[in-house]
Amino acid sequence: MVLNRFARTSLSFLLVIALFFSLALSASAADEAAASGLDIRLKAGSGSMTVNGKAVAVQAPFQQSGTTYVPLSVITKGFGASLQLKDNKIITLKYMTHTVVLTIGSKTAWIDGKKATLAAAPVVVKGVTMVPIRVVEAFGGKVAVVAATKEIRITSATGSAAGTGGAGGIDTDAGKSRIGDSYFQWSMNYPTGLAQNFQSDNGDYLSFQDVKKEFYLSVGAEEAEEPMDAAEQLDYLKDNVLYDETVLDSKPVKRSGLTFQRVVAKSSETGFYYDYRGIQANGRFYTLSFGKKAKSVDELNASSSILDSFEVKFDASNKALKDLTKVKDGLVAFANDDYGLELKLPPDWVEDSDGDSSAYYYNETSDLSFYVYSAPSGDTAAAWSEKYTDKFKKFFAETSRTGPESSDIVWNGVPAKQVHYSYLTDTGWSEEYDIFAVRGSYKYMISLSFDKKDKAKGDEALQLVLDNMKVDFSQVERTIGELPDPIDSEKLEEVVAKKSKKYGYSVSIPKYWVGGEKDFEKESVTYSGVGLSFLIAVNPDTKLDLYPDLVQKQYTSSGVMELTDKKEIAVGAAKGFEMSFKIVAAKEGDGGLVKLYLLENGGNVYLVQWMVQNPNATEFNLKQLDDVMNSFKFTES
Repeated sequence: MVLNRFARTSLSFLLVIALFFSLALSASAADEAAASGLDIRLKAGSGSMTVNGKAVAVQAPFQQSGTTYVPLSVITKGFGASLQLKDNKIITLKYMTHTVVLTIGSKTAWIDGKKATLAAAPVVVKGVTMVPIRVVEAFGGKVAVVAATKEIRITSATGSAAGTGGAGGIDTDAGKSRIGDSYFQWSMNYPTGLAQNFQSDNGDYLSFQDVKKEFYLSVGAEEAEEPMDAAEQLDYLKDNVLYDETVLDSKPVKRSGLTFQRVVAKSSETGFYYDYRGIQANGRFYTLSFGKKAKSVDELNASSSILDSFEVKFDASNKALKDLTKVKDGLVAFANDDYGLELKLPPDWVEDSDGDSSAYYYNETSDLSFYVYSAPSGDTAAAWSEKYTDKFKKFFAETSRTGPESSDIVWNGVPAKQVHYSYLTDTGWSEEYDIFAVRGSYKYMISLSFDKKDKAKGDEALQLVLDNMKVDFSQVERTIGELPDPIDSEKLEEVVAKKSKKYGYSVSIPKYWVGGEKDFEKESVTYSGVGLSFLIAVNPDTKLDLYPDLVQKQYTSSGVMELTDKKEIAVGAAKGFEMSFKIVAAKEGDGGLVKLYLLENGGNVYLVQWMVQNPNATEFNLKQLDDVMNSFKFTES
């Protein structure tokens, strides 16, 4: 639900120390992983993980904007992957036959030579590199959330390099001489001696490997409606060449009446030679990659003829052609065994892990969350849904929302409440449908949100949820333990007193706010709520004199903020200034309000500040923010 997604913490980034922790790699980890398989268990908020039962200290995983982040050490310590750093931001991870290249702050990644887009960019938190959890799937890991405990479990079969949904040999398909994908419209000769070791959620990328790890083959199909000339296609293809590879040849080749762009490259680190080919057709750009551990280009050419058989068509009447597609009748099937959950969605949707929800799916403009909670005695779908709608009204101004509108529906054979509303954020209007149902000892919530400008696709997803989402309620009863919904015990007005002994102050914070930096013995603390943030920062051993004018100049010089009020204040015996600013709205949903205190006490300068976005500048939020500011007091050091 939108309220779950908005209460996120702002993160401060620090790269210098990041790789220090990640490089603390046990030299035996890779051998152990390959020999015995992997079973890694960790939990959001916990500073410990287990690798095959052995405890390992790590930076605690966290969730942000629908993505679960785990420390890079899950890959280095857990899988035993080697790590290299370039330019203080490019991280190369290698494990068995897999190579993954990540860049701090960028969603673009390279997985076994294939350009990919991550759900979120890797970040650095408190000196530790954190990556989206789905990165581990590039190394053959399988991610699941243990429903009863919310524990994240990463497994990998013994010696396996298998990826999601499609690992396994294809050599057993007697009578098949070609493989292909009927949805993405391609086919090629059967790669004898190779086994499929990875396939993406929708099948737009898959790869193959031999047992000895001496050969590598991959096929990718990316959407590319806008026509590209030969030079543009070549540039697109070259994006697949990794930084450790030297281009040896670059010229087009003609095969079966088609012109492919071709790049031959050699890896300086693995000894592999690669034949990359690319062609635009069917509204897509197809990228082929064949790699061989070789001593020369001639050795590569002697084996890469399988690429010559590639065609941008799929002949469904050919009985010797094996269809590897995951797309059936225009939909991809997803499943979650813990809940007996089955769901079909369009091919642009992918599955991810979100610690807030039991199952989570998304595409570029939409996301879908599925929640299971224990049902208190006497709870009903109507009463439960009202708790969420009441909360929604508290956090979104009337001018920045429509609804909520409730209606009675049937979901999965169970009477349910459907709530529909829209809300404004700094990225524009979003529309959301929430479904609430109670059945037996558990209650179920489905939350679908999408950009309003993409309403047609959002409505399509809603209909699919209503028509084909299936949950095995008996499986839930067998598998799930006690899972209370936080909203059942949540008291939004409840506060918790915080105190800094080192800097001599106290403040009362709403309990539901999420802490980012929350060690009050450090120089700064940050908290966030729905569309708001709160900050206390201390600059030791300094004077207030220059700060008011300096802060005013910094805040207003760009024209983004305007000073609306400035006055002298006192907090106890401490003197200072209160300043208020308006954040100028460049478009609908932009803009907001800022209020701050600048105070001097005991030789330190204190900045106490809140910010709220315009759509969330409700009476409830503004009162809480002012209450927090007014609660700030200086204490005895």
